[in-house]
Amino acid sequence: MDSIDTIIIDDQRKNIELLRFFLTKFCPDINIVGVAHSYKEGVKLIKETNIHLVFLDIELGSGVTGFDLLDTLKMIDIKVIVISAYSKYAMKAIKYNVVDFLLKPLSSEEVIKSVNKVKLRLSDEGYVNNSLEVLAIGTLRDIFFLTVSDIIYLRAEGKYTRIKFDDGSSIISTQNLMEYEDILKHHAFFRVHKTFLINVDKIERVNKKDGFYCKMKNGEVIGVARRKRDAFIQYVFLKKNIRLK
Repeated sequence: MDSIDTIIIDDQRKNIELLRFFLTKFCPDINIVGVAHSYKEGVKLIKETNIHLVFLDIELGSGVTGFDLLDTLKMIDIKVIVISAYSKYAMKAIKYNVVDFLLKPLSSEEVIKSVNKVKLRLSDEGYVNNSLEVLAIGTLRDIFFLTVSDIIYLRAEGKYTRIKFDDGSSIISTQNLMEYEDILKHHAFFRVHKTFLINVDKIERVNKKDGFYCKMKNGEVIGVARRKRDAFIQYVFLKKNIRLK
C-alpha cells in the first residue's frame, strides 16, 4: 500500500508525541512528514508539503482554532482528523466534512479506527491500493496484526465481533460487525446474515436446496438470509468459482 503522508498540528508537544507513538507503532502506512505547534506553522507546513492527511487539534492558542485553519485551506483536498479535549466541537467538525473526530485523551484503538477510515476514503478515490493485507484488530487487552486472508468469518456478538481464523483460533474485537463490513468491502467478504460476514474464498460449497447455507472449508455451516440470497448468488457467480449444489 502507498504511504499516506501526514502532518500533526497541536500546540502541546506531549499530545504530538503520544499521537506520533501510536501512528508509528500501530499504523505502518502513515508517514509523518512534519509537525506544527501553531496556526501559522500549520498553514506554512501544509502549503510547503504535498500531504494526504492532517491530524488537527482545535485549540491552537493565541485566540485561533483549528477551524480557522480549515477555513483558510478549504480549497485544498486534504483528509482531516480533528482531535480535541472537548466534545462540544464534534458537531462543528462534522460540518467541515472531516474524516473523524477524536476525543482526548487519545487511545491507540481509536487512532487505528480513524486511520482505517482515511484508507477507505483514499481507496475510494483511487489513491491507495485497496488490497489491505494486514488488519489491526483491537481487543479489550491487546491489538493484533493479522493477515486478512487467514480469516474464515466474522460473527457479531452484541457490540463486539468474534473473528475466526484458519488455524481454528478466534479473537473478540471491540469493533462491531458493520465497521468490519466497511473495512473489508474491497475484499471477498459478504454479509450473508445480520450476524455473519464471511470470507467467500473460504467457502467449500453452497447448498441451495436444504435451507440455503455455505459449508466453509473448516467444516462449519453458515446460513444465508433469505433477503441476501439473490445478491449472494450473483456475487458468487461474478467473483468466485464456487460449486453450487
